Amino acid sequence: MQQKEGHQHTIAGKADRNLGKMEAQGMKHGLYNPLHEHDACGIAVLADLKKGPSHRLVTEALQALVNLEHRGATGGDGKSGDGAGILCQIPDSFFRRVMGLEELINVSASSNSFRDGMPYGLGMFFLPRAPLEVLRAKKIVESAAASRHFQVLAWRDVPVLPQVLGDKALRTMPRICQAVFSPEPADTLSNSAAAIQQESTGF
Repeated sequence: MQQKEGHQHTIAGKADRNLGKMEAQGMKHGLYNPLHEHDACGIAVLADLKKGPSHRLVTEALQALVNLEHRGATGGDGKSGDGAGILCQIPDSFFRRVMGLEELINVSASSNSFRDGMPYGLGMFFLPRAPLEVLRAKKIVESAAASRHFQVLAWRDVPVLPQVLGDKALRTMPRICQAVFSPEPADTLSNSAAAIQQESTGF
Protein backbone atom coordinates (compact mmCIF):
# COMPACT_ATOMS: atom_id res chain seq x y z
CA MET A 1 0.00 0.00 0.00
CA GLN A 2 2.82 2.39 0.81
CA GLN A 3 4.46 1.63 -2.50
CA LYS A 4 1.19 2.38 -4.33
CA GLU A 5 0.79 5.75 -2.55
CA GLY A 6 4.37 6.65 -3.41
CA HIS A 7 3.70 5.79 -7.04
CA GLN A 8 0.61 8.06 -7.02
CA HIS A 9 2.62 10.92 -5.54
CA THR A 10 5.22 10.46 -8.28
CA ILE A 11 2.55 10.66 -10.99
CA ALA A 12 0.98 13.75 -9.37
CA GLY A 13 4.38 15.41 -9.11
CA LYS A 14 5.08 14.80 -12.80
CA ALA A 15 1.63 16.16 -13.73
CA ASP A 16 2.23 19.34 -11.72
CA ARG A 17 5.62 19.86 -13.35
CA ASN A 18 4.17 19.26 -16.82
CA LEU A 19 1.34 21.72 -16.19
CA GLY A 20 3.78 24.34 -14.91
CA LYS A 21 5.92 23.82 -18.00
CA MET A 22 2.91 24.25 -20.29
CA GLU A 23 1.88 27.45 -18.48
CA ALA A 24 5.41 28.82 -18.76
CA GLN A 25 5.40 28.10 -22.51
CA GLY A 26 1.95 29.67 -22.96
CA MET A 27 0.29 26.40 -23.97
CA LYS A 28 -3.42 25.69 -23.49
CA HIS A 29 -4.01 22.74 -21.18
CA GLY A 30 -7.22 21.63 -19.42
CA LEU A 31 -8.82 24.67 -17.76
CA TYR A 32 -5.69 26.75 -18.29
CA ASN A 33 -5.75 29.10 -21.27
CA PRO A 34 -2.96 31.66 -21.78
CA LEU A 35 -5.52 34.05 -23.32
CA HIS A 36 -7.01 34.44 -19.84
CA GLU A 37 -3.78 35.82 -18.38
CA HIS A 38 -4.08 39.41 -17.10
CA ASP A 39 -1.87 41.64 -14.99
CA ALA A 40 -3.53 42.75 -11.77
CA CYS A 41 -2.70 44.46 -8.50
CA GLY A 42 -4.48 41.84 -6.43
CA ILE A 43 -7.89 40.35 -7.17
CA ALA A 44 -10.16 38.10 -5.12
CA VAL A 45 -13.12 36.33 -6.71
CA LEU A 46 -15.98 34.96 -4.60
CA ALA A 47 -19.05 33.11 -5.85
CA ASP A 48 -21.82 30.95 -4.44
CA LEU A 49 -22.65 28.41 -7.11
CA LYS A 50 -25.80 27.18 -5.34
CA LYS A 51 -27.52 29.94 -3.38
CA GLY A 52 -27.01 32.96 -5.65
CA PRO A 53 -26.78 36.59 -4.40
CA SER A 54 -26.53 37.09 -0.63
CA HIS A 55 -25.43 39.63 1.96
CA ARG A 56 -22.93 37.09 3.30
CA LEU A 57 -21.14 37.05 -0.05
CA VAL A 58 -20.83 40.85 -0.02
CA THR A 59 -19.51 40.76 3.57
CA GLU A 60 -16.88 38.20 2.61
CA ALA A 61 -15.93 40.26 -0.46
CA LEU A 62 -15.35 43.31 1.75
CA GLN A 63 -13.13 41.22 4.02
CA ALA A 64 -11.19 40.02 0.97
CA LEU A 65 -10.73 43.67 0.04
CA VAL A 66 -9.29 44.37 3.49
CA ASN A 67 -6.94 41.42 3.10
CA LEU A 68 -5.66 42.88 -0.18
CA GLU A 69 -4.89 46.28 1.32
CA HIS A 70 -1.15 45.63 1.08
CA ARG A 71 -1.45 45.37 -2.72
CA GLY A 72 -2.62 48.98 -3.14
CA ALA A 73 -0.68 52.24 -3.04
CA THR A 74 -1.18 54.71 -0.18
CA GLY A 75 -0.33 58.40 -0.07
CA GLY A 76 1.91 60.12 2.45
CA ASP A 77 -1.07 60.90 4.68
CA GLY A 78 -1.64 57.18 5.20
CA LYS A 79 -5.27 57.45 4.09
CA SER A 80 -5.44 58.42 0.41
CA GLY A 81 -5.32 55.25 -1.67
CA ASP A 82 -5.27 54.48 -5.37
CA GLY A 83 -8.86 53.28 -5.39
CA ALA A 84 -10.31 49.88 -4.59
CA GLY A 85 -13.73 48.33 -4.26
CA ILE A 86 -15.95 45.37 -5.04
CA LEU A 87 -17.87 44.60 -8.23
CA CYS A 88 -21.15 42.76 -7.78
CA GLN A 89 -24.48 42.14 -9.47
CA ILE A 90 -26.80 45.19 -9.38
CA PRO A 91 -29.05 44.77 -6.29
CA ASP A 92 -32.33 45.21 -8.12
CA SER A 93 -34.64 44.95 -5.09
CA PHE A 94 -32.55 47.56 -3.23
CA PHE A 95 -32.79 50.15 -6.02
CA ARG A 96 -36.49 49.48 -6.51
CA ARG A 97 -36.97 50.34 -2.84
CA VAL A 98 -34.67 53.35 -2.34
CA MET A 99 -35.50 55.03 -5.66
CA GLY A 100 -39.21 54.23 -5.81
CA LEU A 101 -38.90 52.32 -9.06
CA GLU A 102 -42.12 50.34 -8.61
CA GLU A 103 -44.14 53.50 -9.32
CA LEU A 104 -41.71 54.97 -11.86
CA ILE A 105 -41.51 52.05 -14.24
CA ASN A 106 -44.69 50.20 -13.25
CA VAL A 107 -43.11 46.82 -12.63
CA SER A 108 -44.13 44.23 -10.10
CA ALA A 109 -41.88 43.80 -7.07
CA SER A 110 -42.35 40.06 -7.44
CA SER A 111 -40.89 39.87 -10.95
CA ASN A 112 -37.64 37.98 -11.22
CA SER A 113 -35.24 40.60 -12.61
CA PHE A 114 -32.31 38.18 -12.69
CA ARG A 115 -34.30 35.87 -14.94
CA ASP A 116 -36.14 38.42 -17.10
CA GLY A 117 -33.60 41.24 -17.16
CA MET A 118 -33.98 44.50 -15.26
CA PRO A 119 -36.45 46.85 -17.00
CA TYR A 120 -34.23 49.90 -16.46
CA GLY A 121 -30.66 51.11 -16.76
CA LEU A 122 -28.55 52.35 -13.85
CA GLY A 123 -25.70 54.84 -14.23
CA MET A 124 -22.97 55.92 -11.80
CA PHE A 125 -21.78 59.53 -12.15
CA PHE A 126 -18.97 61.52 -10.54
CA LEU A 127 -20.15 65.12 -10.62
CA PRO A 128 -18.73 68.48 -9.48
CA ARG A 129 -19.50 69.47 -5.88
CA ALA A 130 -20.69 73.04 -6.53
CA PRO A 131 -24.54 73.06 -6.57
CA LEU A 132 -24.87 75.00 -9.83
CA GLU A 133 -22.30 72.77 -11.54
CA VAL A 134 -24.19 69.70 -10.33
CA LEU A 135 -27.38 70.95 -11.97
CA ARG A 136 -25.50 71.69 -15.18
CA ALA A 137 -23.90 68.27 -15.21
CA LYS A 138 -27.21 66.51 -14.64
CA LYS A 139 -28.78 68.44 -17.53
CA ILE A 140 -25.93 67.28 -19.79
CA VAL A 141 -26.55 63.66 -18.79
CA GLU A 142 -30.31 64.02 -19.29
CA SER A 143 -29.79 65.65 -22.69
CA ALA A 144 -27.46 62.84 -23.76
CA ALA A 145 -30.03 60.31 -22.58
CA ALA A 146 -32.86 62.04 -24.45
CA SER A 147 -30.83 61.99 -27.67
CA ARG A 148 -30.82 58.20 -27.35
CA HIS A 149 -34.54 57.98 -26.53
CA PHE A 150 -33.90 57.49 -22.83
CA GLN A 151 -35.49 59.34 -19.95
CA VAL A 152 -33.76 59.90 -16.62
CA LEU A 153 -36.41 58.85 -14.11
CA ALA A 154 -34.62 59.55 -10.84
CA TRP A 155 -31.33 60.69 -9.29
CA ARG A 156 -29.83 59.49 -6.03
CA ASP A 157 -26.90 60.81 -3.98
CA VAL A 158 -24.72 57.87 -2.93
CA PRO A 159 -24.07 57.87 0.85
CA VAL A 160 -20.38 58.51 1.59
CA LEU A 161 -18.10 58.75 4.64
CA PRO A 162 -15.74 61.65 3.83
CA GLN A 163 -14.29 61.58 7.35
CA VAL A 164 -12.29 58.46 6.49
CA LEU A 165 -10.51 60.15 3.56
CA GLY A 166 -7.08 61.71 3.60
CA ASP A 167 -6.67 65.44 2.98
CA LYS A 168 -5.62 65.00 -0.64
CA ALA A 169 -8.53 62.71 -1.52
CA LEU A 170 -10.98 64.92 0.37
CA ARG A 171 -9.96 68.00 -1.65
CA THR A 172 -10.79 66.29 -4.95
CA MET A 173 -13.75 64.14 -3.86
CA PRO A 174 -16.61 64.47 -6.39
CA ARG A 175 -20.31 64.31 -5.73
CA ILE A 176 -21.23 60.70 -6.42
CA CYS A 177 -24.68 60.14 -7.89
CA GLN A 178 -26.69 57.35 -9.48
CA ALA A 179 -29.35 57.78 -12.14
CA VAL A 180 -32.10 55.46 -13.33
CA PHE A 181 -32.94 55.44 -17.05
CA SER A 182 -36.20 54.40 -18.69
CA PRO A 183 -36.36 50.96 -20.32
CA GLU A 184 -34.98 50.17 -23.74
CA PRO A 185 -35.10 46.88 -25.68
CA ALA A 186 -32.55 44.49 -24.24
CA ASP A 187 -30.55 44.36 -27.47
CA THR A 188 -29.95 48.12 -27.49
CA LEU A 189 -29.62 48.90 -23.77
CA SER A 190 -25.88 48.32 -23.45
CA ASN A 191 -25.02 50.21 -26.64
CA SER A 192 -27.24 53.16 -25.69
CA ALA A 193 -25.80 53.28 -22.17
CA ALA A 194 -22.26 53.36 -23.55
CA ALA A 195 -23.20 56.21 -25.89
CA ILE A 196 -24.75 58.22 -23.04
CA GLN A 197 -21.60 57.72 -20.98
CA GLN A 198 -19.40 58.94 -23.84
CA GLU A 199 -21.53 62.01 -24.55
CA SER A 200 -21.66 62.92 -20.83
CA THR A 201 -17.89 62.79 -20.29
CA GLY A 202 -15.87 65.97 -20.07
CA PHE A 203 -18.50 68.53 -19.02
